[in-house]
Amino acid sequence: MLTNAAASHAEPEPCGWPIDLADAGLRWRGRLWVAGAHALGGQALDGVVDQGAWVLDCAGLVKERWEARAGRFAQHVFEDLERVPSGFERLLDLCRAWAADLLREQPPHLVVTCAHGMNRSALAAGLILREAGLSPAEAVTRIRAARPGALNNRVFESLLLASG
Repeated sequence: MLTNAAASHAEPEPCGWPIDLADAGLRWRGRLWVAGAHALGGQALDGVVDQGAWVLDCAGLVKERWEARAGRFAQHVFEDLERVPSGFERLLDLCRAWAADLLREQPPHLVVTCAHGMNRSALAAGLILREAGLSPAEAVTRIRAARPGALNNRVFESLLLASG
C-alpha cells in the first residue's frame, strides 16, 4: 500500500541466541547470548539489556544503543578474518576477567555481540565459557547448538580449541 508517511530508517533491534548452560556445571546461573547487531532471526535483546545484562561488543555496532543501559559494557573490536585477530591477547585477558567477574557478581545475562552473531561473538563467548570452567570442545558444541553455523571461521575455532 502506498502512503505519504515518511519511511522509518531506525536500526533494527539486535538479536541473539541463548547458549544452553543448564547442565554445564558452572557456578554462574545467568544466561549467555551470542548476538548480532544486524542478525536475522534470534530473539530481540533490548529488554535483556534493560535487565542489567553485561554487554561485550566485538564489532563496535551497539555502543550507542546499549552502553548507557547495560549493567556493564566493554568494547573489543576486531575483524572477522581467517587469521589471529589483532589484539588477541587483550581479548583473552578481557574474557578471563569477565569470566571471573561473572562467577563473583552473577549478572542475569551476558550478551556478546558482533555483526551477525557468528564468529567474533562466538569466539569471545567461547573464551569466556572456557575461562568459567567448560572445556573448549564443550564450549564449541554449546555455541553451535545455539547458533547453527557459528565459528565457521576456522582460525577462530582453532584459537578457542587451543586456548587454555
